[in-house]
Amino acid sequence: MDVGEYIRKKERMKKNSESETAKYSSLSEEQLMQELFRVANASNVSNEELDAFFRNASPYLTPEQREKMKGLILQLKR
Repeated sequence: MDVGEYIRKKERMKKNSESETAKYSSLSEEQLMQELFRVANASNVSNEELDAFFRNASPYLTPEQREKMKGLILQLKR
């Protein structure tokens, strides 16, 4: 991979991350919970994917909501 390809790849990754963040920032708590269960039920979601979902959604949640989300994710991991 040359330097140009590396830079383009990093830019794509940054844009993807920003679009995911924007997507979750506009959702209500209920919508976030629905999205979590939709994604989890739609496929065999790995623990890493659940953790990534939590990391992306977490900045937009109150501490109480974060704890609730963390508990739900723990249930899904079982």
